[in-house]
Amino acid sequence: MSARSAAIVPDVLVDVFEHVPEYSGYDDHDVVKSRESDFRISLGRVIKSWGDQLLDAAEHADTPLTRSEMHAVDVLLGGIADLFDQLNRFRPVLVDDDESTRRESLARADAGIIALLEEGAQLMRDLRTPAVAHRWLEHSAADMAERLQHLNDRLERRNRVLLDDGTREAQSLLV
Repeated sequence: MSARSAAIVPDVLVDVFEHVPEYSGYDDHDVVKSRESDFRISLGRVIKSWGDQLLDAAEHADTPLTRSEMHAVDVLLGGIADLFDQLNRFRPVLVDDDESTRRESLARADAGIIALLEEGAQLMRDLRTPAVAHRWLEHSAADMAERLQHLNDRLERRNRVLLDDGTREAQSLLV
């Protein structure tokens, strides 16, 4: 990332970029655990910053939020809570013979996660002050809720790649 790019990318996103796992060594449980922990913590920081920003805008809006605006805030906070649930669902990785498929799946999932984080960060950047809360909730909240849902889906797919054998068997019984 260039210095110019870093100037327009929030620090929390830079932290994510720095912690995107390198997948070589993902056949070693301890390597996976360490890299996943760092990556998931950095993702959690971004998500937390969005929740904090949303709550700040809601609490300090120029006028009280309408019932529909409060509902939009609740939906977004629910989406953020769902993301934390996904981040906390990490289990020990199943070390198997198909590491290249796992790497490819994780790389694809992570590319989608990064793209969605960037889109979410842009939307949240538009909610830069509580003064714009009403306009943002009316025009951008639905887009942000959609990004949160897509991000949740990507994290869920990523988790499935990393599930342990017992969970994978149990999950196959549910499908």
